[in-house]
Amino acid sequence: MMLSEERQEFSDFDWKRHGLITIGDARYEAFKEIQDAAAGLRLVFPTGFKKLDRQLLGGFTPGKLYILGGRPGAGKSFVSNEILFRVLNAAKKDKKKVICLYWSFEMPARQQIIRMITKEIQMTSAQLLSIDEVLPSDLINKAVKLTERYNNLPVFFKQVSTTIYDAFTTVSDIYKQYPYHTIINLWDHSRLFIPDDDSDGELQRLVALTQGLVRMQQKTQCINILLSQLNRNIEQPTRKASGYQPMLSDLFGSDSLGQEAEVVMLINRPHDLYNITHKYCGQDPIGLLALHIEKNRNGMMGMISFDCSIQTFTLQERNTNNIQI
Repeated sequence: MMLSEERQEFSDFDWKRHGLITIGDARYEAFKEIQDAAAGLRLVFPTGFKKLDRQLLGGFTPGKLYILGGRPGAGKSFVSNEILFRVLNAAKKDKKKVICLYWSFEMPARQQIIRMITKEIQMTSAQLLSIDEVLPSDLINKAVKLTERYNNLPVFFKQVSTTIYDAFTTVSDIYKQYPYHTIINLWDHSRLFIPDDDSDGELQRLVALTQGLVRMQQKTQCINILLSQLNRNIEQPTRKASGYQPMLSDLFGSDSLGQEAEVVMLINRPHDLYNITHKYCGQDPIGLLALHIEKNRNGMMGMISFDCSIQTFTLQERNTNNIQI
């Protein structure tokens, strides 16, 4: 498609030197993205969850920040693990160049892998760790074989807290070495970063964090998936009637985090966390993990429902018509 030239009357000024692009350039880039999508060339990293990918316009997009929030115990690490490894497996199948940096500040890497093993062989962590009875060697061997493919995934763990400056430096250095790879950062979680300076207050540190992540995305076109806590507003008695359904304002530091995010997803497990037994947003609450999309710059908002088992760390989209606006 041939696009019109920029208006000549403005050609004697160096707009780019001041960091400005013309509307003609923006139009060209817009149509290029549309044409790339039609040709199957748009770079996006699907999760394999059909309804979630539709909400994300195909999956995770480079250069964007995605926030996954929930109260303690809601299942943030479990859901992010499931999504992340599905993304990586799909990328490997499609021969997309990707590097995953797993900033596991709260939980050691081996514990993350134990969770994946429980899913693979459908046993609880207590069974895997021989709490009640010794795990037979044949099941151990089975688990080893089922997880051998993990060794070939480009996942690298950072198990101790760091400053956003050090994280920025690490990501930048990796990008310089592997410029044709998309870097996916999973940050677990926002309140465990070490302050870069003597900033007063946690909210000020969250502002610095989001600004750092945005700079990181601009420089390296990385994907940032940030886990974050919800504040206690969700547990007020007045919220009981709605099944304690989360809202964007429940996100800790919502003004700074929510502003910079491409997508904000909030988790609720109404029966497991709050003993809700009546319908929750039209869904049976038993075994329900509700993923509320409370901000979506380019897609729809609403709720996607999953069947989940925290004991075996399994997650599956419900077959019902479960995108609720």
